[in-house]
Amino acid sequence: MSVLIGLDVGTTNTKAVAFDPATGQVVAVTTQATPAISPAPGWSEIDPVQLWNGVATCLRQIVPRIQEPILGIGIASMAEAGVPLDAAGRPVYRIIHWYDPRTERQLTQTLDRFGAEHLFRVTGQAPRNVYSLYKLLWLREHAPTAFASLARWLCVSDYVGWKLTGVAATDYSLASRTMLFDQQTREWCPELLTYAGLHPEQLPMPRPAGTVIGQVISEAAAETGLPADVPVVIGGHDHLCGAVAAGAIHPGQVVDSVGTAEGVVIPTDSFVYDATFWQRRICCYAHVVPNLFVVQCGLAMGGGALAWIAGQHFASATDPVAAALAAAETVSPGARGLVYFPYLGGNGSPVGDENVTGAFVGLRTDHGSAELTRAVLEGVSFGIRHAIEVSSSVVGSIAEPIRVIGGGSRSPLWLQIRANVLGKRHQAEEMPQATGLGAALLAGIGAGIFPSFAAAANAVTRQPSTYDPQPERADRYERIFRAAYLKIYPGLAPVFAALTTLAD
Repeated sequence: MSVLIGLDVGTTNTKAVAFDPATGQVVAVTTQATPAISPAPGWSEIDPVQLWNGVATCLRQIVPRIQEPILGIGIASMAEAGVPLDAAGRPVYRIIHWYDPRTERQLTQTLDRFGAEHLFRVTGQAPRNVYSLYKLLWLREHAPTAFASLARWLCVSDYVGWKLTGVAATDYSLASRTMLFDQQTREWCPELLTYAGLHPEQLPMPRPAGTVIGQVISEAAAETGLPADVPVVIGGHDHLCGAVAAGAIHPGQVVDSVGTAEGVVIPTDSFVYDATFWQRRICCYAHVVPNLFVVQCGLAMGGGALAWIAGQHFASATDPVAAALAAAETVSPGARGLVYFPYLGGNGSPVGDENVTGAFVGLRTDHGSAELTRAVLEGVSFGIRHAIEVSSSVVGSIAEPIRVIGGGSRSPLWLQIRANVLGKRHQAEEMPQATGLGAALLAGIGAGIFPSFAAAANAVTRQPSTYDPQPERADRYERIFRAAYLKIYPGLAPVFAALTTLAD
C-alpha cells in the first residue's frame, strides 16, 4: 500500500489525512486544534510558529500509523488569512484570522477609492472586510514597523508549503482570496499591489492547484517525521478542495461545505460578471479544477451557529452539539413560530450589508433551548436557500443533488431540514475529512497517480446518504420562507444600521 497525505489547516482544527488510492479509503487521520488567541474584544489571531508546530505534530503522529510509502502531500487551508514574514523568514506579526472584524475601515477606504464594481471585475470578490488586502492595509497603518520589515506575505496553505519545501507558491483559488489577484490574467494585479504598497516578489508564485512546488527538505523532515524528497503539491481554498473530494468537478454541480463557516460552491466554465454578485456578496473566482471558476456564496457562521447555541444552552452535556440536535428533534418544523436570521458572524451572501447581525424573531417566554436550536438549524437553511436562489438567478438552474460535506453532513436531522427548506435532494457524502481528502487527491494529481481530476474524484469510495424533500414539511417551510424569512432583512435593516452607530 502507498498513500497520499492531505493537510487541512482549518479555522478550528488542523488535520492530516492519509488516503490509499488503491482502495479509495481514508486510512488515518490526526488532528490538532488551530491555536487562536483574542488580543482584543472580537479580534482573533494565530501565532504562525504554533500553527506550524500543530501541522508538524499532525504529521509526526500520522507517519507511524501508515508505515507505507508516501507518494505526495497536498495542502488545503482556510482562505484570506496570511502570514507576514521578514527577509529571514521570521513572522513579523501574528496571523490575523480571516473573520477578524478590525479591517472594516480599510474595506470602506478601498471601496471609496476603487468602487465595488471595479474590484469585482478584477478580482471576482464581493466587498467584505476579510481579504488579505485589508489586513495588509491595517498592518501598514497600525503596525508600521512590522509592515516595513515585510518581505513576504503567504496565505496559510502557502506558509505550510514553504515550511515543507522552502518554496513560496500559491494556487489560483487562494491567490483569489487575497483581493490582489486578477481573474483574467491569472497574475497579481499591479494596480492593487501599488495601492497595498507591495511588490510582486513579496507574494508567492501563482500556480494551478495540483502543481508540485518542491520536495520535503531535510529540516522539515526532521520536524515532521516525513521522508525527505516527498513531493509537495499546491492544494487550495478548503471549500474547493472539499468539492473535489465530493466529486463536484463539473459546471452546475453544487457542494455545500458546512464547517464553522458555510460555503456553497457552484462550478462554472467561465468568469461570471453580474452586478447581482458584487451587490449581494457573492464571489466568482478560479476553481482548483483547471479552467473552471466557482460561484461561491454562504454564511460566516453555518456550523459555527450550531456550535454557539449548543455552547450557550447545552454546555454541561458530554457532547453539547449532540445534545442540542437531540433537543431540536423534539420540536416540530417552524420552531413554534420562532425564526432565526443567520448572520451571527456578520455579513454574508446574499444580504450584502456590513451592518447585518443575527436575530431571533418571534421569541416568546414559552420558547426554550430546543426551540432556539431548531430555529438555528432552520434559519441557516433558509439563509443558504436564499443565497443559492440569488446565485442561480444569474448562472442558471443547478443540478441535484446538493452534495453536503463537513461537520454538518453528519446530522440526519439537519440534512432533512435542509432538503425540506430548499425543496431539493441533498446527499451527504459521508466521507471523513473531505477537505483533507481533497488535498490528498490534488497531491495524487501532482505526483502523477491520477491522470485527471475526474480520475482523482472517481478514486474515492463513497457511501452517500440521500435526503429527499418531504412534501408536507417542504410546503410549510416554503410558506415560512416567503411570508416571514424574506421579510426580516427589509424590516430590520434600519435597526441594524442604528445599532452599529450605537455600539460602544
